[in-house]
Amino acid sequence: MRFKLTPKRIMLLVFLIPFILRLIPEILAGYYPIGYDTSQYASIAMLRNPGGVSFTEGPLFQILLISLRTLTNVDVFILIKFMGALLYGLLGLSIYYFARNYLGWKVKKSFVVVLFTMLYFVTLRISWDLFRNELGLIFLFFALPWLKKLDSTRNCLTFAILSFLVVLSHPFVTVILFFIVGGLGLLNFMQGRTRAAFKPILLVLPAGILFFVSIFLPSLLPSLTTGVRSGFSGLSAGGNGLLFDYLSPNAWNPSGGYPALFSYVWLLFIISYALILFFVYKGFWREPVLGLWTVCLLIGAFSCLVSPWAGIPFVDRWMFMLIFPFSFYAVNGLEKLRAKSFSLKIIKKKITTTTFILALFTCIAGIYVTSPVPIFGACVVNRSIPPTMLQASIDLKVIPDTVTTLGWLNNQADNTSCIVLEQRFSGWALIYLDETVNTISYPANMLANEALAEAVNKGFNKIYFLWYVGLGALDSYTFDTVYVNGEVAVYRLQS
Repeated sequence: MRFKLTPKRIMLLVFLIPFILRLIPEILAGYYPIGYDTSQYASIAMLRNPGGVSFTEGPLFQILLISLRTLTNVDVFILIKFMGALLYGLLGLSIYYFARNYLGWKVKKSFVVVLFTMLYFVTLRISWDLFRNELGLIFLFFALPWLKKLDSTRNCLTFAILSFLVVLSHPFVTVILFFIVGGLGLLNFMQGRTRAAFKPILLVLPAGILFFVSIFLPSLLPSLTTGVRSGFSGLSAGGNGLLFDYLSPNAWNPSGGYPALFSYVWLLFIISYALILFFVYKGFWREPVLGLWTVCLLIGAFSCLVSPWAGIPFVDRWMFMLIFPFSFYAVNGLEKLRAKSFSLKIIKKKITTTTFILALFTCIAGIYVTSPVPIFGACVVNRSIPPTMLQASIDLKVIPDTVTTLGWLNNQADNTSCIVLEQRFSGWALIYLDETVNTISYPANMLANEALAEAVNKGFNKIYFLWYVGLGALDSYTFDTVYVNGEVAVYRLQS
């Protein structure tokens, strides 16, 4: 009996294919979840992170995580692994919903755009640990089709609620939503459609007020922080949260120089989208929502090159999200090239460009989610795109050594001591260090000296430094190696 792809079965597939694809690296990784931020999420779920939940950053995913762990009492790492796969499946379903209900694409074309998007390595990178971002995008894809159906109270209420959920999920996705709604309003107003211009704006106004208050007046909102760690503090660099100084040494630009920043941003863009830019160009058409979406993301991705001392934070997050409008353009371009097929000598049947591209993406995705060998090699963009999905904030094989080392530190630390560590270790420290231990974390690959200086200025008698075996010199600071476990070591600052 021949299996027939009915619309209902395709809806199931657009969820299951991404879900299973994202679950594969979690299974191969073993007990600990993959992703840079996942240890932080685990500490939040365990109520051990003092600043883990806030309206400013979007609290919805963290609240869901805490609620699910409390209700199910499931192991926190297993829960996070499942949530990572679940979100990816729901993202595929939401993309399909948008293609069918907003763009009006047929079932087959909508299915292809889901495969195209979810098999691409940039989307997989988003799923690696940007869970709040994913959740916001899911609600955004479900919300936008309702812009065409604001003809009843029920539909208007649905759009308003989904807008609220976007705001509660992630601030960057919220900016995209408001940019699209505001841009559509301006276009409609210029064309004399006043009602169509202002109705969506009025519907997102309550969500907009919440967003404004959460960003600029967060003290007016109730505190949602978790944990009671009075001794855990961290350094930050490069800005005040709203604007970022990319010319200060930071994770994207360690040298702090403009040429390095310029080359990094463009190299990230080229590596991310060189494979599909031709198809994006061929498939571009004047669609206002996708057009506004693309403009918003391009501003976020490249603003740092125009105003590097006061740019929009997290240039790579904006760059990653370009995959979504680009995918719709690219699949439209592939459809235009459908008549141009080619054949291989080993087979008689002609292969379309779409089939070839999807097969290529499947191969790349398969390697990316299953192989510990980096597919990009040593590259500057590894700061943003992990070379393989089989890693966490630290190498998976190093996590057990780190956990054991943190246990040793628990027995050594007292009220007069302090532990200095890089942010990649901080999530694990929140989970495995006692709540009474004084800890100072600093941004990845930078500011170790500033963190040590802060510990010295606070008058701690014993200052421990957690790092890998083989610590190099840190300015005028000298250390004694006091503990080694595998690849991880503890150093004590000499008096």
